Amino acid sequence: MTPGLRVLPAKTLRARARSQKERALRDAAASYRERKALGSTISIRKHAAAKGVSPQRLAELLNGKRQRSEVDAEKSLLGPVEAQQLVDWLVKQADRGFPLTDTQIRALANELIKKLGNVPDTWTGVGADWVRRFRQRYEDQLGRYWAKNLDRTRASGLSAEHVENWFKLLTQCILDDHVPAHRIFAMDESGLLVSLLLQQMVTGGKLPGGKKKSVQHRQGSNNRELVSLITTICADGSALKPTVIFKGSNLMSTWIQDNPLAAHVGMSEKGYANNVIGIKWMKLFEEDSRPSAPNGEKRVLIVDGHGSHLTVEALEFAQEKNIDVLGYPPHTTHALQGLDVVIFSAFKRAYSTAVATFEESTSDRVEKKDVLALIEQPWKTVFTAENIQSAFRKTGVWPVDASVITPEQTAPATATSTRSRFPIATPSPVKVIVDVM
Repeated sequence: MTPGLRVLPAKTLRARARSQKERALRDAAASYRERKALGSTISIRKHAAAKGVSPQRLAELLNGKRQRSEVDAEKSLLGPVEAQQLVDWLVKQADRGFPLTDTQIRALANELIKKLGNVPDTWTGVGADWVRRFRQRYEDQLGRYWAKNLDRTRASGLSAEHVENWFKLLTQCILDDHVPAHRIFAMDESGLLVSLLLQQMVTGGKLPGGKKKSVQHRQGSNNRELVSLITTICADGSALKPTVIFKGSNLMSTWIQDNPLAAHVGMSEKGYANNVIGIKWMKLFEEDSRPSAPNGEKRVLIVDGHGSHLTVEALEFAQEKNIDVLGYPPHTTHALQGLDVVIFSAFKRAYSTAVATFEESTSDRVEKKDVLALIEQPWKTVFTAENIQSAFRKTGVWPVDASVITPEQTAPATATSTRSRFPIATPSPVKVIVDVM
């Protein structure tokens, strides 16, 4: 052996050779893309031969396959502790009705890895195949499923399995953690016509011969514009300020001038909430409900798992603030969601009466500028402590009581895949939710 000459281990030599080959492939791929952008018709095989690389590996790289060095690097991005934390979080959210898609998991992993500071600023994120490999590493804890919701039109009743699992979840998250009534919240959204006039009994004349008419028409503005009312009630009988979503793209100042309930206000193109309860909405809820948990005590927020799809950022924020977000089993809110069972129908009847009274007394049609004032009296009439507590009690949420759902209410049901949408918010003196999706 020549003095001073160090012989490198075979493993190191192989690693260097592999690194050189990968670098050559990356350079070949970059130059191939440049030539194609300039209009070249050269084939991958000819270009690979000219660059001295494997045409098969070059084709794979051009088609998005990641190199071994990138894959090896990804394995070390999350340590065993951080990886297990991610697994636990994914399982927890799925159990609460919010399973994440592969795209959402990749976004979450990228955010976590960046927070750990294990990558340079130029890092573009984990590869498309990272989630599959991650699931394989933890296949004893994670599985992949088709997300299926019960289709109410096909269901002959509630799913007994869903109901049983729901009350197990309530027991775990409320009773086992000793969460009191004033920190248990339920939120839902309902559409409302600006000029809602429900069918009412009226008096009118008869046809010649004393025969009754088939229908008695009445005057009304028939404004069919839709607004969305987002409400959050608490098991202690209180309610947070409502959120009203108007249809349109520009919020007019006249719409919010008369706002006796100090409702949060926003806009969407269709007049109802978009597909995400975003991080901004969750911050709004946290702020409004903070007096119930001044020292960071646990709060429980129950949302319609079918009509609301929370962003990963919102769920992360909720966890940071000790807010446990639970989603109702799909298409069971007609029996398990107190706002559906007790509140919304009564509120719409009261609002319809307010609309009729307004139009009869003013001879004007109800416009968007009138809505916030018109919902005041129906809100005060319906959202009483008695009604709100009844909403929680009749659905077995508080006190937690599975016996409110009888065996006769449960029956087998089929399942179909669904997707859903919901809203987000920005601050102002009257906090405004804007459509940024």
